[in-house]
Formats: sequence, C-alpha cells, structure tokens
Amino acid sequence: MQDEFSGQLKALEQYVSFRTLRRALSRSDLAAVNAELHRAAEKIIAAEKAGALTEDESAAIVNLLFVVLHYDLFYGLMQRLDCDLIDSYAAREAMCADFDIWKSTGTPGEGLWLTTFRKNADIPALKSQLLAALEALCLPVREFCEYPPEGTAEPKWVRKEIGEFELVTITDAVITADDGLFDDPRPNGKAYTLTDSDGCVYHLGGVRETTADHAEMQRVVLPKEGGRCFTAMGWIEGYTGRQRREIEFTLLPDRTAVFSFSTQEVDDSAAEEDARWRDYNAWADARMAFRRAYLAAFLDAHRTEG
Repeated sequence: MQDEFSGQLKALEQYVSFRTLRRALSRSDLAAVNAELHRAAEKIIAAEKAGALTEDESAAIVNLLFVVLHYDLFYGLMQRLDCDLIDSYAAREAMCADFDIWKSTGTPGEGLWLTTFRKNADIPALKSQLLAALEALCLPVREFCEYPPEGTAEPKWVRKEIGEFELVTITDAVITADDGLFDDPRPNGKAYTLTDSDGCVYHLGGVRETTADHAEMQRVVLPKEGGRCFTAMGWIEGYTGRQRREIEFTLLPDRTAVFSFSTQEVDDSAAEEDARWRDYNAWADARMAFRRAYLAAFLDAHRTEG
C-alpha cells in the first residue's frame, strides 16, 4: 500500500513542484503558491489533450493533489505557526463564518476555531494568514467541515479489506444496557443482548470468555484498561444483517466496548442504509458531492482557458 501511494505521489510530481509550494508558503509568497497550482492544472490539461491522461486519470491526480494540499501543505503551515484547528462541528462552522467576514472586510471575525501554542499570540493575524493561505492553495474553507452536526449518530466501524473479505471493527461503542454481562463472573454458554448509545443492539449467543487467550494482546494494547475479552455467535442491529457470524469483543471498565467480525459469506448490505445512520449518510453524501464539484470546477476552469 505504501509503495502504491509513493508511486501515485511520484506521478503527481510530474505536474506540480511541492518544493516550490513549500518554499513559497514559508516566505508567505501566496501569489507564487497560487501560480504554481495553476501551472500544475495547465500541465494536467495539456497531458489530457495530448492523450497521455484520460479525464478520469486527471480527476484522480487532482484529487491526490488536493489531499496533499490539505493534509501536508496547510497542516504543515499550521504546525510551523504553532497552531491548530479545533476539532468540532461548531468550530469549523465558525471558521467558515470567519472566512466570509475576512473576504468581505479584510479582517476575520471572532469565531472560536483556532488554538495556538504560543504565549501572547496574535490570533486575528494568525487567522488572516491561514485564511489567505487557504485561498492561495485553492482549498475551499468548507472542505474543513469534517465533523457532522452535533447529535448526528455516526457509525463507529472501521472497515478493512483482507484478501477477499472485509474485517469490520466497531470502536468505542458506549454500552448503555449489558443484560448483566459486565458483572457476570461465569458468562460461558449464555446469551446476552447489549445496547449502545446509538441504539445499536448486539445479539450475542454462546458467549465464551477468552480473556486468558488474549492476555498478550491485553498486556501490549490495553495495559491499563483491564478489559474482558469474549467470543460469541450473533449479529448486530445497525452494523450487520441478521445472519449470525462469529463476533469477538472486549468490554472495558468505562463501559465502552470494541467488536470485530468478518463479512465473509454474509450479506450485510442492509447495514449501509440503516435508519440510525440516515442523517450521517446524508451529510457524508453532501460533503462528497461538494468535493467532487470543486475538484471538477478547478480542472474545468483550465479546460475553458485552454
């Protein structure tokens, strides 16, 4: 995977000089930053017109370019300035509002979205510097709205492809009802129904405590947690279909839990559209549509110029 990403970066560097971008950012030469990005777009369109790239390949290259601009160039600038964004929906909305004020007045508003690690830092000046950098990097401020609205239930799964199947891990599930499992000293062979704070229901049968089998994992990964590990057969409302499968899980003293299971030979497609995640899916779809639109607009502007 790392080799694949390195290859993609190398291909991207045929069109853009990140050395030029970093030097220009370090000098606060935002005109040079913007000029380099427009040169990159022109090179990509020229390659497309010459038949060296398809439109889909151009779109993939530009997508990677903006990933680097966001997570390397912009966050790298914040690191050099000893500041960071506040990670919340409200903070990022405040950032957008401040950007609009800055665009119309030249001075950012007083929204709370930036934290700094320097004493007596000039917050308005820092804000102005960052917002100007965003504009020079062609990064829409809305791209930084990475958190759904408060109260939106978000699926806690991490999905990883392994060969021909997928391993799903549900992290930090807050268990609100445990059917007595947390306090049961002899759970083996019993069935339990657990519920989490998102309303997901875990139907677990033939529970078997495997804490001793996972002693090394606990020592290395959970040295201070004191969790109990289990294996069961079951299914999870909100994360799987009704087909039973083996589920491994760990219960932690703070009443959170981690679950993992495979999707091999089961149909879990209904979980994608589960009503619990309706608002989150709508937000995520809108965010993806916005991203596709501004990337396409970036390229289309240079197609028109050509």
